[in-house]
Amino acid sequence: MDLVKRVEELDYHQVEEKADFYIKTWDGEEGLCMAFSDKKLGDFVTFPYWDDVNLMFAGMEEDEIPMGTKEKPFLDEAEDWQLLIFADGAYVYIFTETKNPDCFFSGKVEKKQYRNAWKKLIRCLSFDFDI
Repeated sequence: MDLVKRVEELDYHQVEEKADFYIKTWDGEEGLCMAFSDKKLGDFVTFPYWDDVNLMFAGMEEDEIPMGTKEKPFLDEAEDWQLLIFADGAYVYIFTETKNPDCFFSGKVEKKQYRNAWKKLIRCLSFDFDI
């Protein structure tokens, strides 16, 4: 599984835009969980290894929002899951791949909308509000 290589081989500008992007949270068995979601299309990225997001991201600063560039993307990976995020132009591109089952998801979000969703999450976690 090599998500970086897979993304390099495709025309990433053509991935579907998630125009109604938001970050969804819910109480899971291991703590607060999250997903990248679209109001019309539903969840398109889940984070199976990001439990207790309230602890992970509370107090996070705006410059710590997971983004990166095309040359140096944000990459998070586990044995059977990978996440790649980078900004290019006016968009943030998001890719995830899982091994079991073998799935590949992609999307692009306007950079301002992506940042605003993260700022809302950080603000809510700082005050322990539901988003």
